[in-house]
Amino acid sequence: MRTNLNRKITASILLSLISVSSVFGQITSTNSSNETRTSEVAKVQDVVNRMLSESGVSFRDGLIAFVAQNRPLAAEKFNKAVEVFLYSAQNVQRDAKLQSCYNQLIETVYRIEFPNDAQQPNVRNLVATCTWNIDTTLSDQAVAMGRPSIAKPSVEGSTVALSGGTPGGPSAPPQIGFSTQEFEPSPLDELAKLELTPDEQQVETNPEAQKQFQYIQVAVANKSLGFSFQVHPMIQQYINYYRGRGRGSMEVGLYRSGMFMRMARRIFKEEGVPENVAWLGQVESAWKPSALSHAAASGLWQFIPGTGVRFGLNRTAHVDERNSFDEATRASAKYVKFLANR
Repeated sequence: MRTNLNRKITASILLSLISVSSVFGQITSTNSSNETRTSEVAKVQDVVNRMLSESGVSFRDGLIAFVAQNRPLAAEKFNKAVEVFLYSAQNVQRDAKLQSCYNQLIETVYRIEFPNDAQQPNVRNLVATCTWNIDTTLSDQAVAMGRPSIAKPSVEGSTVALSGGTPGGPSAPPQIGFSTQEFEPSPLDELAKLELTPDEQQVETNPEAQKQFQYIQVAVANKSLGFSFQVHPMIQQYINYYRGRGRGSMEVGLYRSGMFMRMARRIFKEEGVPENVAWLGQVESAWKPSALSHAAASGLWQFIPGTGVRFGLNRTAHVDERNSFDEATRASAKYVKFLANR
C-alpha cells in the first residue's frame, strides 16, 4: 500500500515538474516571441523616424531657398524631400503617419510651386503632421511669398507685390514654377509630329511585340484594367516606340507619376471613373504641371481654355486652375466621363 502511495506521489511530482517545465517553456517561448516582435517594431519605427527626419531637413532647406528666391535650389530640395519616400524600401501606405506626411508634402509643394489665393499651401499643418522642427516664421514667409493678393510696403511707403509689380500699381501675378522658364513643351506636341519607323510598326513579325499585344488583348478581355476598349495594333506600335526612342520621356513621366498618381487615382475613383484611366496624365503631360502645348492647352491634363471653363476651371489674371492639381484632376475625370457617355 505504501509502495503504491509512493509511486502515486512520485508520479504526481513528475507530472507537476513536466507541467511546470512545459508552462515555463511556453512562457519563455512567448516572451522570446514578444521580444522579437518588439525588436522588429522598434526597427521599423527607427526607419520611419529616419525617413521623416531626412525629408524634413530637405523640405526646410527648400523653404529657405524659396524665401531667398533661389527657385532652382528650392526645387532640388523639395524633390529630395519627396524622393525620401519614393526611394525608400518602406511601404508608405502601411504606415498611417508616413502616408499622411507624404500626401500632404506633395500637395504643399504643389501649392508653393503653383500658388493661388483660393488654396494656399498649409505648411504649418504639414510640419505638425510630419513632426518636423521647422520655424513657423520660415513657414509663413514661404506661404506669403506666393500669395497673389498680398502686398508689402516699400521703403517709400507705397505697395509692391511680393512677386513683383510697380509702386502704386496693380499687383503682378506670382511667379509660377521653380525655374525661370514658366512653362514646358507638352509631350502631345512631340507626339503630333511623331512618325513611327518601320521597325516600330512591326507587331506580327516581332515575337516580343506580338507577345505583348496578346497580353493586352487578354487583359482587356478579362477586364483586369477596370475598363474596356477596342484593341488596335497601333497600341503596340506606340509601346514599341516607348520601349525604344521614346524611353527617355516615358521614364521621366513614370518618375514624376510617383508624386501625383496616388491622388489622381483617388479623385478619379470619387468621380466614378476607372482608376487606371488616370494614366492619361502620362500621355497628356508626362506629369508636368507646367506643360503648355502650341494649342494653349495647359497643365497636367492639357485643358484648352474653353474646355477648362466648361468643366469648372476658373481662369483670371492671377489664377489658372488648369494648373491646379485638385481642380484640374477632378475636371479631367468629369470630362472623361462626359466623353464616355456621349
